[in-house]
Amino acid sequence: LETRQPLLEYSARGGTFDIMPVLQWDTAALELLRDPSGPAKASVALVNFLDRPSQTIDVKGYCLDASALAPLESQTFGILSRRLTSQLKSRGLEACVRLPGGVSENFLIIANRFFDTVVVKSYQEHWIGSAPQPLADKRWFEGHITNLKEHVSFDKLVVELGTHSVDWVSGSPRPETLPFAKAMSALAQNDAFARLVPAGNTQATYLDAEGLQHQLWLLDAISAHNQILTLKKHGIQALSLSGLGYEDPGIWAVLDQVTRDINLSPAVLENVLMSNYVALTGSGPFVAPLSMPQ
Repeated sequence: LETRQPLLEYSARGGTFDIMPVLQWDTAALELLRDPSGPAKASVALVNFLDRPSQTIDVKGYCLDASALAPLESQTFGILSRRLTSQLKSRGLEACVRLPGGVSENFLIIANRFFDTVVVKSYQEHWIGSAPQPLADKRWFEGHITNLKEHVSFDKLVVELGTHSVDWVSGSPRPETLPFAKAMSALAQNDAFARLVPAGNTQATYLDAEGLQHQLWLLDAISAHNQILTLKKHGIQALSLSGLGYEDPGIWAVLDQVTRDINLSPAVLENVLMSNYVALTGSGPFVAPLSMPQ
C-alpha cells in the first residue's frame, strides 16, 4: 500500500487516473503452473492475496504481467486467465493482462476473451546471443499491429511502445538495456552520434576506451513519433509507454502534439534536456553535490 501513497496524494490534489497494481510471476511460479494442478494452486494463492486487508482499496483492478508465461501451453494460460479474471470480477475489479510482443495468436485470443484490457509490448526483446538489430523495425511493427487487430478487440487493445536503448558490446553475449540518457552520455563521451536509419529506429556505433565496439539501437522520440503515426493509421488510440524513467524526454512533447493532430515541430527535438538524469563517473562513492545543474 505504501507504494500507492504518492499516487493517492497526487489524486487528492486533483490528479485523475486509475490505479491497477501489477501481478508478476517469478520462475518458481512458472514451474508451478506447468504442473496439472498448478492453476488451481495459483488461484488459491490469489484469493489469499486479495483477501488481505487493503489489497482492493483505492484500486480499479489488477494487471497480470504475463511476460514470463509465454513458454506455457495455451491451455494452461487459458485456465489461469479464467480463474484470475473470475476472482477479480467477483470483487468488482477489472482485469488487465500485459503480454510480450512475440506471444502466440492463441495467447492473444485467450487474453481477448477473459480480460478487460490487453496490453501488448510492441518491441522485440533480446537475450543472450542475439545479434544487434532494430528494437521495433517499421516493417515488423506494421505486421505486429496488423496481427493484434485481427485477434484483440479495439476497445481492449493497448499498444505498449518501448522507450529504452539496447547496447551490444563486442565480446559480451548478453546485450545491456540502457536508459536513453545513459546511452546519450556514452555517445557524448566517445565523440559518437546517433542516426535515424531506414528501419525507423535510431542507431549508433562507437569504440570505447578499452577498444570494445558498442552497437546501440534506441527507441527515442523520433521512433515513438513514427510508431504513433502508424497506430493512428490503423485507428488505434490506446497506447502506453514501457519503463518510465528510461525514455527520451522528447517523447512527452511528441505525445502532446501528435495525439492532438498537431504537426510535430522540429524545435521540440532539437534540444533534449535531461536535467533529472544523474550519472556517477570515475571511482569512489558519491558523497555530496558541489552544485546543482543550471
